Amino acid sequence: MDEVVARTLVLFDAKRPPAGEMPVMLAAGASSVLLHEAIGHGMEADFNRIGTSIYSDMIGKPVAAPFVNVVDQGNLPHELGTLNMDDEGNATGRAALVEKGILKSYLHDTISARHYGFDPGGWICGKGGQSVPVSIGMPSALVSRMTVGGENV
Repeated sequence: MDEVVARTLVLFDAKRPPAGEMPVMLAAGASSVLLHEAIGHGMEADFNRIGTSIYSDMIGKPVAAPFVNVVDQGNLPHELGTLNMDDEGNATGRAALVEKGILKSYLHDTISARHYGFDPGGWICGKGGQSVPVSIGMPSALVSRMTVGGENV
């Protein structure tokens, strides 16, 4: 109980942080999970194919500032999150989801890739370590990255 009181008393002297827009730099690695959770699920093609994603009608339209590029690349050698094959047996690859703020593609399984006219790309992952059922995801979420002006961030 003494520890709880001591921690609470420290908070009384805490200063309010500044509010408003400000530049933010995320380190490589686990911050990619934040990127995935913020926008990645909405960019899974199965949701877009049935119209349940905010991005369903946004291909070719701006979804971010013009300096933002979002790439998921599951085939970078020796990187955490890299896979050779997804759980459908497709080789992992590189997907430029957002280029210069414009939504260019979704993450595809074999069915949605056929529907949209894309290669599957290797984004299928089993749930809970199982191979069935599978879903579209970012198995290489730790290799997802945002770039600014062509530079990796």
